[in-house]
Amino acid sequence: MLISKPVLLALVVAVALVALPGVASAQASAATNHTFSVSLMGGLGGSFDEDGPGFDNATLQVGGSVVMEGNVEVSVRFGTMDFGSDRALGRLLDADLTYATIAGEYGFGETGYVSTLFVGLGFYKLDGIHQLTGLQSDETRVGLTLGATGEFDLTDRFGVIVEFAGHSLPSGEAQFFGSALIGVVGYFK
Repeated sequence: MLISKPVLLALVVAVALVALPGVASAQASAATNHTFSVSLMGGLGGSFDEDGPGFDNATLQVGGSVVMEGNVEVSVRFGTMDFGSDRALGRLLDADLTYATIAGEYGFGETGYVSTLFVGLGFYKLDGIHQLTGLQSDETRVGLTLGATGEFDLTDRFGVIVEFAGHSLPSGEAQFFGSALIGVVGYFK
């Protein structure tokens, strides 16, 4: 890869900060105090159908969402799950799962707290070194994502976000992944 992961994620955040205001609706919904939000989260993830890598793999995700109407939002997420070089994921060593998802979200709000459920489509790239051949393996697939978030407002413009997500993709190595993330979220009008 020509660009390192931290640089790539920084570029994604910069693009999101520039692009999302242009696509946000002109008026915020009466049920929310913002038209769009941007989040940065970190946590742990793993595969449900592979015993080897466990669920203590570093996971990083950036995301953004646009309020469409009422409690409905459209969100995008970009993330990576690093399985490390010392454990196998199926037949892959030094495996990484990189993803981009788009999802519909429905929120249930209270003062200072919002929980959402989301479901959507994702593009997933699973790469690593094949144990038998020693060659780089790289497969890109379309899959599904679903999950739940909780957002705790600290101010009108800033909060803490917690997310539990599942990812399903047709892959020869592993098909079901999950993550538990925590981070910060910024709200914009």
